[in-house]
Amino acid sequence: MSAIEPSFKCVPCDSWVDPILRLLGDEPEVMNTLTQKGWAAINNIKDVIFDAIINICPKDSSFIISQELLQNNPWHKNFYEQVEHLAKARNAQLIPVRLICDTPVLLERVISEDRKKFYKTRSPNMIKERAMTTEPFKSTNKNELTLDTTDLSIQQTAKKILQHLEDLGF
Repeated sequence: MSAIEPSFKCVPCDSWVDPILRLLGDEPEVMNTLTQKGWAAINNIKDVIFDAIINICPKDSSFIISQELLQNNPWHKNFYEQVEHLAKARNAQLIPVRLICDTPVLLERVISEDRKKFYKTRSPNMIKERAMTTEPFKSTNKNELTLDTTDLSIQQTAKKILQHLEDLGF
């Protein structure tokens, strides 16, 4: 997205997750071994990043904060509320974007070698089970965009998001 619109600053969840995971090992599965202390360390890094966005970054900066969020997951709901707080503290507009994808295509994407360098889930079985048992998080934000990326490239997805922002007057 920032390649298409350079004014956006990308803040992927990798920013706060990967530093801790890299200390523990080289495989994405290391995430499954995290203790409560490990998760607390990851949350501390996230809190520092969010604090910097609120208190240090220029107020005219726009941010793309990405995180997988699942419905009925208390941590995910709390994360979303933290992002809402961040937007309010910056006096900024929050535009949630839900990216969804048909399960067979998602299972193909999950095994990509590119995901390995970001400690992302690469287990088709885990993704298939998750797809059968839970839904992506849905906010009550009236500006939320739900975008099915099944047949879209990354560039097409970014363009549709930018079009949504333009349609909202940004």
